[in-house]
Amino acid sequence: MEESASWLTSASARGIGTSATAEKYWHEAGERERQLEAAAFEAGEAIRSGEHTLPNLETIVRWKSERMVHYLIGNSSENIRGALAVAASPDTPVEEAVNALIALRGVDISIASAILATIYPDRYAVLDYRALEALGHARHDVHFYAEYNGAPPAPGRVRSGEAARRSSRPYGAPRTGAGALAMVAGPCGGVGSALT
Repeated sequence: MEESASWLTSASARGIGTSATAEKYWHEAGERERQLEAAAFEAGEAIRSGEHTLPNLETIVRWKSERMVHYLIGNSSENIRGALAVAASPDTPVEEAVNALIALRGVDISIASAILATIYPDRYAVLDYRALEALGHARHDVHFYAEYNGAPPAPGRVRSGEAARRSSRPYGAPRTGAGALAMVAGPCGGVGSALT
């Protein structure tokens, strides 16, 4: 607390207003977020085009969760190529694509969703557990993500109530219209949600 107070006093003494400093910080943070997002979607496009590389994967993971990037080096090039090839195949079912990605070190369900969303932005949404928990959805597994994106349930599985209500949208169709959950980028790499 003393450090903060001394910084504010020092900033005031130098003629720097705290609101101007905060505004500058948020502008710079927002600009960095926009750059990370643009780079992530460029990397997703490269993966879709066949460039199944660690640098492309790292770019996307850095956008979603920078603290997870260092885990990626624990994956072999072959494992990365294989997982990204499965994820980038337009014929791969959602659950198979997610399972291929979460088999990689440093990739959990939310990061897998970000990878898929950058590869096929019209087909997949970024799964943000904070936004979903705020909406009362505590379940975040591969089956939930598949249903969340409108995929038919795996054989022998029953679609959850919420997913069933949204199932009138054909698999892969954009999530639009009244009551659709829109995922929006938030500050510092987070994703929020809004009902459209």
